[in-house]
Amino acid sequence: MNKTLTITLNAILLTTITAVSEVNLEEEMYAPAREMMMLDRAMERGMDEHNQKVQNVNTIIDEGVTIDNSPMTSFQEFDKKYELVENIDDPKNTKVKVSIEGSGVKIEATTETSEKSKTQAGVVESSSSSSTVQVIPIPFDADGQKMKSVYIDGVLIITVPKKNR
Repeated sequence: MNKTLTITLNAILLTTITAVSEVNLEEEMYAPAREMMMLDRAMERGMDEHNQKVQNVNTIIDEGVTIDNSPMTSFQEFDKKYELVENIDDPKNTKVKVSIEGSGVKIEATTETSEKSKTQAGVVESSSSSSTVQVIPIPFDADGQKMKSVYIDGVLIITVPKKNR
């Protein structure tokens, strides 16, 4: 009778251990996924807070340098090409130069104005000049060497064909 009882206890004990083991294995398998989801939600909240702060600050002026935090312009994709349309302020007095720099398109806009006026003391002449430079990444499958640009009435259109595959 002792042998039967011992065998029965062993069988019950092994079954119990197996059930507990399966539950723990399942817990260990899903715990990292839950932790990753929690970290992902925390990262999303952090990014949302950052984006809200950046949107509230349009420009930062530091020692004569202006940094524009407005959303970056990017190329729009079409069947066989990419196109970028950029509006340039003060087209009458602005000169635009477009070139390829590394893996991007460099847009340099220089605005120069001058004004003369007569006063009782004589002639007053004032002039101002400002320059902006943007480098916009070219899509990886675009052929930057075949880039074309057109600047008419304050609108700059840059066209870059897709590479032949």
